[in-house]
Amino acid sequence: MYICPENRILKYSYEIYDEKRSQKRWVYRGTHCRDCKSNQQCTNRKDRIRQLKVNHLSRDRKRLKEKMSTDKAQSIFKQRKYTVEPVIGNYKQNLRFREFITRGLNSVKKCLTWYVLL
Repeated sequence: MYICPENRILKYSYEIYDEKRSQKRWVYRGTHCRDCKSNQQCTNRKDRIRQLKVNHLSRDRKRLKEKMSTDKAQSIFKQRKYTVEPVIGNYKQNLRFREFITRGLNSVKKCLTWYVLL
């Protein structure tokens, strides 16, 4: 839920695909913007209605940021550089395995299995 400077709720209006950024966005619009006293500071649109375009991943990013601000999450994340990152770095740098030549999850899993076995 998003709220304008006058503490009025912006309602979900529709979903768009932003081709410039290659991502989905949700559009929220004000309901009582034309008769609002803060209208001039709130929007520059010709129809004088406040519109907010929000990335569809913003909720997840906010939740992750809150989660990662705890000490427990930070200590767990620090372990990653000792457990996961060296393995990935070995495949990429030493074995020069940087991309898959196949498509599809099943095909990539098979290719990775063969590569690890060799």
